[in-house]
Amino acid sequence: MADGNVQGADGQYIGEAMIFAFGGYLSTLEVCVWENLGVLELPLCEWLSV
Repeated sequence: MADGNVQGADGQYIGEAMIFAFGGYLSTLEVCVWENLGVLELPLCEWLSV
């Protein structure tokens, strides 16, 4: 498992992401945001910081 912060376009902290692997492969990605932001734009990888 690895985790990181999710930052909005303005650089503000808006939530967290957790990545899980099983057998050496990505198995699950969970993203939690703490405000109602509506539909999040992809790709989320640009919003992550570790």
